[in-house]
Amino acid sequence: VSHNGSGGGRNSILHNAAVMTHSYLNAGTTNDSFLRDYLDWMKKASNWAKFSATASLGVVHAGHITEAMNLLQPYLPDAPPEDENEA
Repeated sequence: VSHNGSGGGRNSILHNAAVMTHSYLNAGTTNDSFLRDYLDWMKKASNWAKFSATASLGVVHAGHITEAMNLLQPYLPDAPPEDENEA
């Protein structure tokens, strides 16, 4: 992999492949140590790669709703306020 800025497309593909492989291999286990160990590398993700990385956290924490929601809260939009008149 080149360090001079070229090969960006290839790096993106490898990044996505590593993230998706990790999510499939650890689906439902809550073992997200790979993502935590390489957090600086994960922060380089943008656009769809960032979406995929966030979604992979959901796959790893599948079946553990409360824990997953706590972990994903920083990445999720705020819920709209409930209007008392719409009930």
